[in-house]
Amino acid sequence: MNAVKVGKNYLTVNPGSNVVQVVAPALNTSGVILSTCLISTTNGGAGVFTGTSAPSSIVDQSKPIIFSANAGSAVNTGSQLALPYPLFLPAGQGLWVAASVPSAAVALTWDVLA
Repeated sequence: MNAVKVGKNYLTVNPGSNVVQVVAPALNTSGVILSTCLISTTNGGAGVFTGTSAPSSIVDQSKPIIFSANAGSAVNTGSQLALPYPLFLPAGQGLWVAASVPSAAVALTWDVLA
C-alpha cells in the first residue's frame, strides 16, 4: 500500500444540523484535491458535498454528495468511515460538509491547486 499525502489545509468540524463551507467555489481556480476525510456519527448522518453552490441541508439531492456516513438509531451505536482514496474537484467547485445530528464530526485535509 502506498502512503497517502495529507493535505496542507485541514478542518475538524461538528456541523450540527448546519451546512459548513470548507472551500468556496470562487477560491477553487485550478482544482482541489480532497486528500483525507473521516466522518464519525452517532444516530444520524453526515456528508461531504461539492458543486457550484452550497447544499441547503444534508438531504439536498440537487447537489453532488461525494462522501457520507450514516449510523443507526439504536442507542450507543455509531459509525466511522474513512475516505478510501483522494478525490479531485474541478475548478469552480466548492466543498461543504453537512450533518443531521449535533454529534456528527467530519475531519478532512485538502490542497488547493495553483
